[in-house]
Amino acid sequence: ATVVILTRAQWNDWVERPLASLPGGGYSSYLISSWRQPLGHQVIATYPVTMQAADRYYVGVLNERRTPLLLEGFIEYENPGSQHLPLQLVYLPETLRIASAAFVGLMLVVAMLLSFAWHGG
Repeated sequence: ATVVILTRAQWNDWVERPLASLPGGGYSSYLISSWRQPLGHQVIATYPVTMQAADRYYVGVLNERRTPLLLEGFIEYENPGSQHLPLQLVYLPETLRIASAAFVGLMLVVAMLLSFAWHGG
Protein backbone atom coordinates (compact mmCIF):
# COMPACT_ATOMS: atom_id res chain seq x y z
CA ALA A 1 0.00 0.00 0.00
CA THR A 2 1.11 3.55 -0.71
CA VAL A 3 0.20 6.90 0.83
CA VAL A 4 -0.34 9.46 -1.94
CA ILE A 5 -0.97 13.19 -2.14
CA LEU A 6 -2.78 14.37 -5.27
CA THR A 7 -3.74 17.77 -6.63
CA ARG A 8 -7.26 18.22 -7.95
CA ALA A 9 -6.01 17.81 -11.55
CA GLN A 10 -4.16 14.61 -10.65
CA TRP A 11 -7.25 13.26 -8.86
CA ASN A 12 -9.34 13.99 -11.96
CA ASP A 13 -6.79 12.04 -14.05
CA TRP A 14 -7.05 9.10 -11.64
CA VAL A 15 -10.84 9.15 -11.87
CA GLU A 16 -10.88 9.39 -15.69
CA ARG A 17 -8.33 6.64 -16.24
CA PRO A 18 -9.06 3.32 -14.59
CA LEU A 19 -6.17 1.72 -12.72
CA ALA A 20 -4.34 -0.86 -14.82
CA SER A 21 -4.87 -4.40 -13.54
CA LEU A 22 -1.83 -6.54 -12.83
CA PRO A 23 -1.54 -10.32 -12.92
CA GLY A 24 -2.66 -11.67 -9.56
CA GLY A 25 -5.47 -9.17 -9.07
CA GLY A 26 -3.48 -6.11 -8.00
CA TYR A 27 -3.32 -2.67 -9.54
CA SER A 28 -0.54 -0.60 -11.02
CA SER A 29 0.31 2.47 -8.99
CA TYR A 30 2.05 4.22 -11.88
CA LEU A 31 -0.17 7.26 -11.96
CA ILE A 32 1.10 10.79 -11.42
CA SER A 33 0.96 12.08 -7.85
CA SER A 34 2.51 15.05 -6.07
CA TRP A 35 3.97 12.80 -3.38
CA ARG A 36 3.96 9.11 -2.52
CA GLN A 37 5.42 6.93 0.21
CA PRO A 38 5.12 3.16 0.58
CA LEU A 39 3.40 2.20 3.82
CA GLY A 40 5.70 0.46 6.22
CA HIS A 41 5.55 0.15 9.97
CA GLN A 42 5.48 3.93 10.34
CA VAL A 43 5.38 6.86 7.90
CA ILE A 44 6.47 10.29 9.12
CA ALA A 45 6.65 12.92 6.42
CA THR A 46 6.39 16.64 5.79
CA TYR A 47 5.10 17.79 2.44
CA PRO A 48 5.24 21.58 1.94
CA VAL A 49 2.83 22.88 -0.68
CA THR A 50 3.69 26.06 -2.58
CA MET A 51 1.03 27.32 -4.95
CA GLN A 52 0.11 30.49 -6.81
CA ALA A 53 -3.65 30.06 -6.39
CA ALA A 54 -6.03 28.15 -4.17
CA ASP A 55 -6.15 24.44 -4.96
CA ARG A 56 -7.47 21.29 -3.37
CA TYR A 57 -5.22 18.42 -2.37
CA TYR A 58 -6.24 14.85 -1.66
CA VAL A 59 -4.48 12.52 0.76
CA GLY A 60 -5.22 8.83 0.38
CA VAL A 61 -4.00 5.28 0.57
CA LEU A 62 -3.65 3.29 -2.63
CA ASN A 63 -4.04 -0.41 -1.84
CA GLU A 64 -2.46 -1.88 -4.98
CA ARG A 65 -2.74 -5.51 -3.88
CA ARG A 66 -6.32 -5.18 -2.63
CA THR A 67 -5.50 -6.83 0.68
CA PRO A 68 -7.28 -5.97 3.94
CA LEU A 69 -5.49 -3.17 5.81
CA LEU A 70 -5.74 -1.87 9.34
CA LEU A 71 -4.56 1.74 9.41
CA GLU A 72 -4.14 4.10 12.31
CA GLY A 73 -2.73 7.59 12.28
CA PHE A 74 -3.32 11.28 11.91
CA ILE A 75 -2.71 14.03 9.41
CA GLU A 76 -1.85 17.55 10.49
CA TYR A 77 -2.35 20.60 8.28
CA GLU A 78 -0.53 23.86 8.86
CA ASN A 79 -0.85 27.11 6.94
CA PRO A 80 2.19 29.03 5.65
CA GLY A 81 4.31 30.69 8.31
CA SER A 82 2.98 28.27 10.97
CA GLN A 83 -0.30 30.21 11.05
CA HIS A 84 -3.18 28.17 12.38
CA LEU A 85 -5.95 30.46 11.18
CA PRO A 86 -7.79 29.43 8.04
CA LEU A 87 -6.33 31.27 5.06
CA GLN A 88 -9.52 33.33 4.79
CA LEU A 89 -8.82 34.75 8.28
CA VAL A 90 -5.09 35.47 7.94
CA TYR A 91 -5.61 39.24 7.73
CA LEU A 92 -8.42 39.34 10.32
CA PRO A 93 -6.29 40.67 13.24
CA GLU A 94 -4.94 43.52 11.08
CA THR A 95 -8.44 44.29 9.76
CA LEU A 96 -9.86 44.38 13.30
CA ARG A 97 -7.10 46.78 14.46
CA ILE A 98 -7.86 49.16 11.57
CA ALA A 99 -11.63 48.91 12.15
CA SER A 100 -11.15 49.59 15.87
CA ALA A 101 -8.99 52.64 15.18
CA ALA A 102 -11.61 53.94 12.70
CA PHE A 103 -14.35 53.41 15.30
CA VAL A 104 -12.40 55.30 17.97
CA GLY A 105 -11.78 58.14 15.49
CA LEU A 106 -15.48 58.27 14.62
CA MET A 107 -16.45 58.37 18.30
CA LEU A 108 -14.02 61.28 18.87
CA VAL A 109 -15.60 63.19 15.99
CA VAL A 110 -19.11 62.50 17.33
CA ALA A 111 -18.05 63.60 20.84
CA MET A 112 -16.61 66.84 19.43
CA LEU A 113 -19.77 67.55 17.39
CA LEU A 114 -21.99 66.89 20.43
CA SER A 115 -19.76 69.12 22.53
CA PHE A 116 -20.03 71.97 20.01
CA ALA A 117 -23.78 71.47 19.68
CA TRP A 118 -24.18 71.51 23.48
CA HIS A 119 -22.21 74.71 23.93
CA GLY A 120 -23.48 76.38 20.77
CA GLY A 121 -27.19 75.65 21.27
